[in-house]
Amino acid sequence: MTHLDDRLPQGVIYVAFGLPYLAQALYSVETLRRVNPTLPAAIVTNCPAPDVLPPHTQIIAVDAPNALNREYKSSVHRHSPFERSMFIDCDTEIKTDPAPGFAFLDKADIAIRPEPLPYNIGGTEMDPAEMERLTRMIGEFNTGVIFFSRSEGAQRLMDTWNGFVQKRNDRDQKHLVRALARCPDVTIWPLSIAWNYMRADVRMHQKKHQLRSDPYVWHYMDYSYAPSALRGVFQTADRIGAGAELRNWRYVKRYVVRPYLTRYFFLKKIDRVRKVIRNLFRHSKR
Repeated sequence: MTHLDDRLPQGVIYVAFGLPYLAQALYSVETLRRVNPTLPAAIVTNCPAPDVLPPHTQIIAVDAPNALNREYKSSVHRHSPFERSMFIDCDTEIKTDPAPGFAFLDKADIAIRPEPLPYNIGGTEMDPAEMERLTRMIGEFNTGVIFFSRSEGAQRLMDTWNGFVQKRNDRDQKHLVRALARCPDVTIWPLSIAWNYMRADVRMHQKKHQLRSDPYVWHYMDYSYAPSALRGVFQTADRIGAGAELRNWRYVKRYVVRPYLTRYFFLKKIDRVRKVIRNLFRHSKR
Protein backbone atom coordinates (compact mmCIF):
# COMPACT_ATOMS: atom_id res chain seq x y z
CA MET A 1 0.00 0.00 0.00
CA THR A 2 1.02 3.60 -0.57
CA HIS A 3 1.75 5.92 2.33
CA LEU A 4 -0.24 9.14 2.51
CA ASP A 5 2.84 11.35 2.14
CA ASP A 6 3.80 9.57 -1.09
CA ARG A 7 0.52 10.13 -2.93
CA LEU A 8 0.37 12.09 -6.15
CA PRO A 9 -2.59 14.36 -6.96
CA GLN A 10 -4.04 12.20 -9.75
CA GLY A 11 -3.18 9.35 -12.08
CA VAL A 12 -4.23 6.21 -13.92
CA ILE A 13 -4.04 2.78 -12.29
CA TYR A 14 -4.31 -0.75 -13.71
CA VAL A 15 -4.48 -4.25 -12.19
CA ALA A 16 -2.58 -6.75 -14.34
CA PHE A 17 -2.20 -10.31 -13.03
CA GLY A 18 -0.25 -12.58 -15.36
CA LEU A 19 2.16 -11.63 -18.14
CA PRO A 20 -0.48 -11.39 -20.92
CA TYR A 21 -2.42 -8.81 -18.89
CA LEU A 22 0.76 -6.95 -17.98
CA ALA A 23 1.57 -6.69 -21.70
CA GLN A 24 -1.93 -5.30 -22.32
CA ALA A 25 -1.59 -2.79 -19.48
CA LEU A 26 1.82 -1.58 -20.68
CA TYR A 27 0.48 -1.18 -24.21
CA SER A 28 -2.46 0.80 -22.81
CA VAL A 29 -0.01 3.09 -20.98
CA GLU A 30 1.90 3.56 -24.24
CA THR A 31 -1.32 4.77 -25.90
CA LEU A 32 -1.90 7.06 -22.91
CA ARG A 33 1.54 8.60 -23.49
CA ARG A 34 0.53 9.56 -27.03
CA VAL A 35 -2.24 11.83 -25.73
CA ASN A 36 -0.79 12.82 -22.33
CA PRO A 37 2.97 12.41 -21.95
CA THR A 38 3.10 13.17 -18.21
CA LEU A 39 -0.05 11.87 -16.48
CA PRO A 40 1.28 9.37 -13.91
CA ALA A 41 0.36 5.71 -14.28
CA ALA A 42 0.68 2.76 -11.91
CA ILE A 43 0.25 -0.97 -12.53
CA VAL A 44 -0.60 -3.34 -9.69
CA THR A 45 0.82 -6.70 -10.76
CA ASN A 46 2.07 -10.04 -9.51
CA CYS A 47 4.65 -10.17 -12.34
CA PRO A 48 8.29 -9.10 -12.16
CA ALA A 49 8.80 -5.46 -13.10
CA PRO A 50 10.07 -5.04 -16.68
CA ASP A 51 13.52 -3.53 -17.14
CA VAL A 52 12.09 -0.61 -19.11
CA LEU A 53 8.78 1.12 -18.37
CA PRO A 54 6.98 3.94 -20.18
CA PRO A 55 7.79 7.38 -18.73
CA HIS A 56 6.02 8.39 -15.50
CA THR A 57 4.93 4.79 -14.86
CA GLN A 58 5.49 2.70 -11.76
CA ILE A 59 4.98 -0.94 -10.87
CA ILE A 60 3.25 -1.83 -7.59
CA ALA A 61 4.31 -5.41 -6.89
CA VAL A 62 2.02 -7.77 -4.98
CA ASP A 63 2.44 -11.42 -4.07
CA ALA A 64 -0.80 -13.12 -5.06
CA PRO A 65 -2.01 -15.79 -7.53
CA ASN A 66 -3.74 -14.82 -10.78
CA ALA A 67 -7.05 -16.11 -9.43
CA LEU A 68 -7.24 -13.17 -7.01
CA ASN A 69 -7.21 -10.52 -9.73
CA ARG A 70 -10.82 -9.49 -9.02
CA GLU A 71 -10.07 -9.10 -5.33
CA TYR A 72 -7.25 -6.72 -6.17
CA LYS A 73 -9.36 -4.88 -8.74
CA SER A 74 -12.08 -4.22 -6.17
CA SER A 75 -9.47 -3.15 -3.60
CA VAL A 76 -7.40 -1.06 -6.00
CA HIS A 77 -8.11 2.02 -3.85
CA ARG A 78 -5.86 0.54 -1.14
CA HIS A 79 -2.92 0.35 -3.51
CA SER A 80 -3.38 3.52 -5.51
CA PRO A 81 -0.62 6.12 -5.10
CA PHE A 82 -2.99 8.90 -6.18
CA GLU A 83 -5.40 11.20 -4.36
CA ARG A 84 -7.71 10.92 -7.34
CA SER A 85 -7.51 7.73 -9.39
CA MET A 86 -8.72 6.59 -12.76
CA PHE A 87 -8.85 2.80 -12.81
CA ILE A 88 -8.74 1.32 -16.33
CA ASP A 89 -8.98 -2.30 -17.45
CA CYS A 90 -5.93 -3.68 -19.25
CA ASP A 91 -7.71 -4.37 -22.57
CA THR A 92 -7.90 -0.71 -23.55
CA GLU A 93 -6.44 1.93 -25.81
CA ILE A 94 -6.45 5.57 -24.68
CA LYS A 95 -7.57 7.71 -27.62
CA THR A 96 -8.09 11.15 -26.01
CA ASP A 97 -6.45 12.82 -23.02
CA PRO A 98 -8.45 11.56 -19.99
CA ALA A 99 -7.15 14.22 -17.56
CA PRO A 100 -10.34 16.36 -17.73
CA GLY A 101 -12.29 13.42 -16.25
CA PHE A 102 -10.79 13.93 -12.79
CA ALA A 103 -12.99 17.03 -12.50
CA PHE A 104 -16.00 14.71 -12.14
CA LEU A 105 -14.71 13.96 -8.66
CA ASP A 106 -15.37 17.59 -7.67
CA LYS A 107 -19.04 16.64 -7.73
CA ALA A 108 -19.14 12.93 -6.91
CA ASP A 109 -17.40 10.14 -5.00
CA ILE A 110 -16.98 8.00 -8.12
CA ALA A 111 -17.60 8.32 -11.84
CA ILE A 112 -18.51 5.21 -13.83
CA ARG A 113 -20.41 4.27 -16.98
CA PRO A 114 -23.89 2.70 -16.69
CA GLU A 115 -23.82 -0.78 -18.23
CA PRO A 116 -26.00 -0.75 -21.38
CA LEU A 117 -26.26 -4.56 -21.47
CA PRO A 118 -26.40 -5.97 -17.91
CA TYR A 119 -25.09 -9.51 -17.71
CA ASN A 120 -27.59 -12.35 -17.74
CA ILE A 121 -27.72 -13.72 -14.22
CA GLY A 122 -29.86 -16.78 -14.85
CA GLY A 123 -28.39 -19.72 -12.98
CA THR A 124 -25.13 -17.96 -12.21
CA GLU A 125 -25.81 -16.18 -8.92
CA MET A 126 -26.17 -17.28 -5.30
CA ASP A 127 -29.44 -15.36 -5.09
CA PRO A 128 -30.67 -14.65 -8.64
CA ALA A 129 -34.05 -13.29 -7.54
CA GLU A 130 -32.49 -10.75 -5.19
CA MET A 131 -29.81 -9.88 -7.75
CA GLU A 132 -32.44 -9.37 -10.42
CA ARG A 133 -34.36 -7.04 -8.11
CA LEU A 134 -31.25 -4.98 -7.30
CA THR A 135 -30.20 -4.75 -10.95
CA ARG A 136 -33.67 -3.58 -11.98
CA MET A 137 -33.74 -1.00 -9.19
CA ILE A 138 -30.16 0.31 -9.23
CA GLY A 139 -28.93 -0.62 -12.68
CA GLU A 140 -25.51 -2.01 -13.47
CA PHE A 141 -22.23 -0.23 -14.17
CA ASN A 142 -19.30 -1.32 -16.32
CA THR A 143 -16.21 -1.52 -14.13
CA GLY A 144 -13.73 -1.15 -17.00
CA VAL A 145 -13.24 2.54 -16.19
CA ILE A 146 -13.77 4.03 -12.73
CA PHE A 147 -12.78 7.43 -11.39
CA PHE A 148 -12.67 7.41 -7.60
CA SER A 149 -11.54 9.82 -4.93
CA ARG A 150 -10.28 9.53 -1.37
CA SER A 151 -13.67 10.61 -0.04
CA GLU A 152 -15.21 8.63 2.80
CA GLY A 153 -18.07 7.54 0.55
CA ALA A 154 -15.82 6.25 -2.24
CA GLN A 155 -13.60 4.33 0.17
CA ARG A 156 -16.60 2.77 1.92
CA LEU A 157 -18.15 1.73 -1.39
CA MET A 158 -14.91 0.15 -2.59
CA ASP A 159 -14.42 -1.66 0.73
CA THR A 160 -17.98 -3.00 0.54
CA TRP A 161 -17.49 -4.09 -3.07
CA ASN A 162 -14.26 -5.86 -2.15
CA GLY A 163 -16.00 -7.62 0.74
CA PHE A 164 -18.57 -9.14 -1.62
CA VAL A 165 -15.87 -10.17 -4.10
CA GLN A 166 -13.88 -11.89 -1.36
CA LYS A 167 -16.94 -13.93 -0.40
CA ARG A 168 -17.53 -15.01 -4.00
CA ASN A 169 -14.85 -14.28 -6.55
CA ASP A 170 -16.87 -14.22 -9.76
CA ARG A 171 -18.54 -11.33 -11.60
CA ASP A 172 -17.25 -8.13 -10.06
CA GLN A 173 -19.92 -5.97 -11.73
CA LYS A 174 -22.77 -7.77 -9.99
CA HIS A 175 -20.99 -7.40 -6.66
CA LEU A 176 -20.72 -3.66 -7.29
CA VAL A 177 -24.53 -3.57 -7.60
CA ARG A 178 -24.74 -5.19 -4.16
CA ALA A 179 -22.25 -2.66 -2.78
CA LEU A 180 -24.24 0.26 -4.19
CA ALA A 181 -27.35 -1.08 -2.49
CA ARG A 182 -25.45 -1.06 0.81
CA CYS A 183 -24.10 2.46 0.25
CA PRO A 184 -27.06 4.51 -1.03
CA ASP A 185 -25.52 7.83 0.04
CA VAL A 186 -22.48 7.48 -2.24
CA THR A 187 -22.64 9.99 -5.08
CA ILE A 188 -22.09 8.72 -8.62
CA TRP A 189 -21.31 10.69 -11.76
CA PRO A 190 -22.53 8.66 -14.78
CA LEU A 191 -19.87 8.60 -17.49
CA SER A 192 -20.87 8.97 -21.13
CA ILE A 193 -20.05 6.15 -23.53
CA ALA A 194 -16.97 8.03 -24.76
CA TRP A 195 -15.23 7.30 -21.45
CA ASN A 196 -15.65 3.54 -21.80
CA TYR A 197 -16.39 2.80 -25.43
CA MET A 198 -17.03 -0.91 -26.00
CA ARG A 199 -17.66 -3.42 -28.77
CA ALA A 200 -21.43 -3.22 -28.20
CA ASP A 201 -21.18 0.49 -29.02
CA VAL A 202 -19.24 -0.36 -32.19
CA ARG A 203 -22.00 -2.71 -33.32
CA MET A 204 -24.70 -0.15 -32.61
CA HIS A 205 -22.93 2.76 -34.26
CA GLN A 206 -21.86 0.76 -37.31
CA LYS A 207 -25.52 0.12 -38.02
CA LYS A 208 -26.19 3.85 -37.75
CA HIS A 209 -22.96 4.80 -39.56
CA GLN A 210 -21.91 6.72 -36.46
CA LEU A 211 -18.81 4.81 -35.40
CA ARG A 212 -16.89 7.05 -33.02
CA SER A 213 -13.21 7.65 -33.69
CA ASP A 214 -12.57 9.83 -30.66
CA PRO A 215 -13.49 8.06 -27.41
CA TYR A 216 -11.41 8.76 -24.34
CA VAL A 217 -11.01 5.04 -23.64
CA TRP A 218 -11.51 2.35 -26.28
CA HIS A 219 -12.33 -0.76 -24.22
CA TYR A 220 -11.90 -3.23 -27.08
CA MET A 221 -12.36 -6.41 -24.96
CA ASP A 222 -11.26 -8.74 -27.78
CA TYR A 223 -8.76 -8.36 -30.60
CA SER A 224 -11.25 -8.86 -33.42
CA TYR A 225 -12.35 -5.28 -32.75
CA ALA A 226 -8.82 -3.90 -32.35
CA PRO A 227 -6.14 -5.10 -34.81
CA SER A 228 -3.91 -2.22 -33.68
CA ALA A 229 -4.11 -3.50 -30.10
CA LEU A 230 -3.26 -7.03 -31.26
CA ARG A 231 -0.07 -5.76 -32.87
CA GLY A 232 0.75 -3.41 -30.00
CA VAL A 233 0.22 -5.96 -27.24
CA PHE A 234 2.32 -8.62 -28.99
CA GLN A 235 5.13 -6.13 -29.62
CA THR A 236 4.99 -5.05 -25.97
CA ALA A 237 5.06 -8.69 -24.88
CA ASP A 238 8.23 -9.24 -26.92
CA ARG A 239 9.89 -6.25 -25.26
CA ILE A 240 9.21 -7.54 -21.75
CA GLY A 241 10.17 -11.12 -22.56
CA ALA A 242 6.60 -12.43 -22.51
CA GLY A 243 6.25 -13.21 -26.22
CA ALA A 244 6.07 -16.95 -25.60
CA GLU A 245 3.17 -16.45 -23.17
CA LEU A 246 1.07 -14.87 -25.92
CA ARG A 247 2.20 -16.89 -28.91
CA ASN A 248 1.27 -20.31 -27.55
CA TRP A 249 -1.76 -21.94 -29.21
CA ARG A 250 -3.91 -21.85 -26.09
CA TYR A 251 -3.74 -18.04 -25.85
CA VAL A 252 -3.98 -17.46 -29.61
CA LYS A 253 -6.96 -19.80 -29.92
CA ARG A 254 -8.87 -18.18 -27.04
CA TYR A 255 -8.08 -14.50 -27.59
CA VAL A 256 -7.37 -14.26 -31.32
CA VAL A 257 -8.79 -17.12 -33.38
CA ARG A 258 -12.09 -17.66 -31.58
CA PRO A 259 -13.05 -13.94 -31.39
CA TYR A 260 -12.36 -13.52 -35.11
CA LEU A 261 -14.37 -16.62 -35.99
CA THR A 262 -17.19 -15.48 -33.72
CA ARG A 263 -17.35 -12.02 -35.22
CA TYR A 264 -16.80 -12.76 -38.90
CA PHE A 265 -17.88 -16.38 -39.35
CA PHE A 266 -20.77 -16.62 -36.87
CA LEU A 267 -19.06 -19.19 -34.67
CA LYS A 268 -21.52 -18.79 -31.80
CA LYS A 269 -24.49 -19.28 -34.10
CA ILE A 270 -22.85 -22.37 -35.59
CA ASP A 271 -22.20 -23.70 -32.07
CA ARG A 272 -25.86 -23.19 -31.16
CA VAL A 273 -27.06 -24.98 -34.31
CA ARG A 274 -24.66 -27.88 -33.63
CA LYS A 275 -25.99 -28.10 -30.07
CA VAL A 276 -29.62 -28.20 -31.26
CA ILE A 277 -28.82 -30.90 -33.84
CA ARG A 278 -26.88 -32.92 -31.24
CA ASN A 279 -29.80 -32.74 -28.81
CA LEU A 280 -32.24 -33.79 -31.51
CA PHE A 281 -30.16 -36.89 -32.26
CA ARG A 282 -30.00 -37.71 -28.57
CA HIS A 283 -33.78 -37.51 -28.22
CA SER A 284 -34.34 -39.56 -31.39
CA LYS A 285 -32.20 -42.40 -30.00
CA ARG A 286 -34.29 -42.68 -26.83
